[in-house]
Amino acid sequence: PIVLTGRLSLSEQQKALQYFMEYEHVSEFLYQSQAVMATYGNGLANGGLSIVAGGRGVEIVPVYDGQEIERSKLFSPFGGVIMQERLRVFLRDERDQPLNVSKTKND
Repeated sequence: PIVLTGRLSLSEQQKALQYFMEYEHVSEFLYQSQAVMATYGNGLANGGLSIVAGGRGVEIVPVYDGQEIERSKLFSPFGGVIMQERLRVFLRDERDQPLNVSKTKND
């Protein structure tokens, strides 16, 4: 059996199914979203909230009875790449100041 997760279009799912059935001789194939698998893997079989923070942003997906609730999904593009860039700028601007010295009104 194969369990495949990720973001694939319907045609990509069909190609994956065809490949595994024809070339790998897989008898069973399940394609499921990462949000559903994450809630199930954490023992929340009836539902839960999946939060994925990655380089491109943060995605919040509610899951109920093994299905994503599409109308309630949220996505924020404020992810790891933006955070990393802001940290780089902060460190570049603050490079001349020691990290353990706080600024006071007299400075």
